[in-house]
Amino acid sequence: MEYVSIYLGKILSNENLEAIYDRFDPLREEMSKDPAFLDELATVKNPLQNIVQLNDNDIRFSNRVMKAKSRQERYKKGYILLEGKRLIGDAIQAGADLLTIFVTDRKILDTIDFSTTDLNFTVYQISSNAFRTWSDVQTNQGVMAIFAMPRADSCSFPQRITLPITVICDNVRDPGNMGTIIRTCAAVGCDRLISVKGCVDIWDPKVIRSGMGAHFRLPMINDVGWETMANHVPENSKVYLADHKYSDEEKPTNHDIDDPSKKMFEEMLEKRKEMKRTNTAEDRSYSSLNNRFLPLYKNIPIDYLSLWKAFSDVKSTDHATIIIGGETEGISLQARKLTVELSGKRVYIPLLNDVESLNVSIALSVILMELRKSYEDIVQKSFSIKE
Repeated sequence: MEYVSIYLGKILSNENLEAIYDRFDPLREEMSKDPAFLDELATVKNPLQNIVQLNDNDIRFSNRVMKAKSRQERYKKGYILLEGKRLIGDAIQAGADLLTIFVTDRKILDTIDFSTTDLNFTVYQISSNAFRTWSDVQTNQGVMAIFAMPRADSCSFPQRITLPITVICDNVRDPGNMGTIIRTCAAVGCDRLISVKGCVDIWDPKVIRSGMGAHFRLPMINDVGWETMANHVPENSKVYLADHKYSDEEKPTNHDIDDPSKKMFEEMLEKRKEMKRTNTAEDRSYSSLNNRFLPLYKNIPIDYLSLWKAFSDVKSTDHATIIIGGETEGISLQARKLTVELSGKRVYIPLLNDVESLNVSIALSVILMELRKSYEDIVQKSFSIKE
């Protein structure tokens, strides 16, 4: 087998086992039974045994990391950047497609479980100085990885317990808050999270780091426009708009809509409620009316209930949709519009000692934990399975 080994070492480092067998068809049966050959072949094919050393001037590291940190390039290339052993390990276990991994020390690879990967990736070793230049953390672990950007249906943990809850993020622009929201949704057991256009990118490295691995424990849909949002809300879902603001200015008045337009506006609302949720484009007449009357949704009355009463009618078989606003902009008119059209409610958290509001991620945590009580039978069943 010596001549085979020499040949493999020179030109077959990128060929799979089947291709090599075809090249040596006369010896195919003999080779397939030779343990020494198979061991050597595994070494040739295994990227963990064929680490590429990069010097500090090699742009393969800096270029890939820089592009992964850019939102435009990230979606153009279709990949994301993860840093740290925990995040990388979680992504691998969730079935994410590993493309490239960068380490400062080969021993780091021994701390990550690659058993579920197809070993179709490249390993690069770089200097600690080069790594520090591009690391986002003060005390790094010496490992970064490039993964293909996961789809909502591509990553799944076995035996994941889900509750029929959808969370819609509206104008959430702080990476730390978005990461915490994702982590909370995963911990509560939400069915999925939807991020509206204008929110911080859910695959931003800072959001991923704040999520602490939750990105791979929760189906997420990113960058959805309000014009198609109703398509993502399950039929007959109970919709709740988290909103702490309420003032006399927001109460409906008789002059919000002029008389000639009032009938047209009411007709538009009825038409929208009757429309089936499809992915087809809306007709021009409706879209025109929609744009014209959007500002008026600010003063359309929506049932406003405290957190302790809002979910009293939610059953374990019901689906619930929570819309949460951002830190600065708050709830958008489009969010109010969707709530009105789906006969939703506004919900607020009663606060004491003249505290006006809570951080958006904390507020959502309180709301979701209260809502989860409605699904207690599902939750208790999941814990009994674990025990």
